[in-house]
Amino acid sequence: MCNCFKGNSGGDSGPAPRPVVAGGPVQGGSQPYAPPQQSQGPGRTGRSPTSRGSRPATAGYGGPSYSAPSDSSRPRRPQRTEKLMTAETLDEYLQALHRGFGDLKYGIIGGAALVKYGSRRKTSDIDVIIPESISEVAESRLLDSNVGIVRTDRGHLGYKASDGLCYGLDITTDRALAQSFRPGTHTTRLPGSEALFVNIIFLLNSKAYSYLTRSGPDAMQKKDNDARDIIFILGYMQSAGLRASKEQCRWVVDYDFWGGFTSAYDGQEARLMAIGLQRERTPSQSNRTSLRASSERRRSDESRRSSGSGRNNGRGT
Repeated sequence: MCNCFKGNSGGDSGPAPRPVVAGGPVQGGSQPYAPPQQSQGPGRTGRSPTSRGSRPATAGYGGPSYSAPSDSSRPRRPQRTEKLMTAETLDEYLQALHRGFGDLKYGIIGGAALVKYGSRRKTSDIDVIIPESISEVAESRLLDSNVGIVRTDRGHLGYKASDGLCYGLDITTDRALAQSFRPGTHTTRLPGSEALFVNIIFLLNSKAYSYLTRSGPDAMQKKDNDARDIIFILGYMQSAGLRASKEQCRWVVDYDFWGGFTSAYDGQEARLMAIGLQRERTPSQSNRTSLRASSERRRSDESRRSSGSGRNNGRGT
């Protein structure tokens, strides 16, 4: 969906620098002192001329020589893996996130939430939604929590799991989703985890939003994945006897989403209606404006993360 926070290597600094010997005027001589790099003849400096491959001293005569650290000696940020998480790794990751957020409000959305609701799909990252009001502190809290959340090579966030891999963390705000998130109302706990997940109706609405906003060369594949997630959610709701309202599902009843989704996937309009929803009669100008604005915010956030600026950016993709 939208809107996770995914080692280090050392480099050889090269051969040890040749020491520089302090010197001064030659005893009993009238000639001025010359640095060792200049040949003064035998017996005057006691040293042969420095070879061209020597590293120059930077602190003056007699000072220590210095070699700037190479790029390979600097710590490298880990790369996010595309490997799908095992059930054990996902549980470990969810527990770490819950500890990292502490008293901050959040909800797990996307694939990780679907897995915990019973979907057989897999995921290589975790998506989290937070209130806009804590977007400036959420990343810092997670990075400082010492639970394994790290900054990754492209400025994103990830989790260094016990299997040695770094799995992605994407954080988005309710403002970026144009969908109000009230933690006390919209979250729940699911069996086998202490983490907080968005409820199934909120998850349905967020998936409809994702379906509407996919772009780029892999947009069609991602939209198909979103559609399959939506179909799973509709089946879950029907089995549980759950119904939704248009107020809860702004993006599901959206004229554009409903038309595109139901025309592409046979039989789904009847399932949407079975949980109490009806398509809007006309396109919503408000929704279209919100989609444009949120897309611009997400592109801006992505640009900031990719440039590595701003440790406290709390939004994701």
